[in-house]
Amino acid sequence: MRMLSALHFESDQIARLTGLIERHRLERFFDVGANFGLYSILVGRALPELRVDAFEPVDTTFQKLLGNMALNGLSSRIAPHQLALSDVEGPAEIIIRPESSGLSTLAADGETLSDGCIRQRVSCVRLDEIETLRGARLAFKIDVEHHELAVLTGMEQTLAGNLCVLQVESRRPQDAVVRAWFNARNYLWIGQIAEDAYFASAALYGR
Repeated sequence: MRMLSALHFESDQIARLTGLIERHRLERFFDVGANFGLYSILVGRALPELRVDAFEPVDTTFQKLLGNMALNGLSSRIAPHQLALSDVEGPAEIIIRPESSGLSTLAADGETLSDGCIRQRVSCVRLDEIETLRGARLAFKIDVEHHELAVLTGMEQTLAGNLCVLQVESRRPQDAVVRAWFNARNYLWIGQIAEDAYFASAALYGR
């Protein structure tokens, strides 16, 4: 196995998500905030029949994603999208912290460039506008640095019309709001690892 960096990062989360995909016979994996492709590649390698879509809007990080896909022989199995999922369509400005590609955020109220951050214009889409799936079995990893509620709002029809399992990174106090959002839509909280919460369609558990 070859990756450009961070082979053992979030290994417990990756194992948990892979196990849920296997247990519930999920068919497609959406890696939202894919960064350099850690989840897309490790989950994709573990489950060769799984269709993978990786969403990463930042120019330099997207190029790393493409490079890691090629290094691991997965360019034909992972569909890369240089897009940001959100609750709106159109351009937006993302804040990029140079110390870590995983800290880029569209939810940067009050952020300035004084600490070395840079800004990039990116294209936002709603998942409900680009996918019309119904009755499918889907997995999601959402790691979007405080923009998770906007992502979820933009995919509400997808979550309602399919059987889904999600891993969502969310920090306090946003985590309680995210959990309430899922509870109101008949999704179950099925566990937590560090800042990553797991949710599933109630129907997958016979409820």
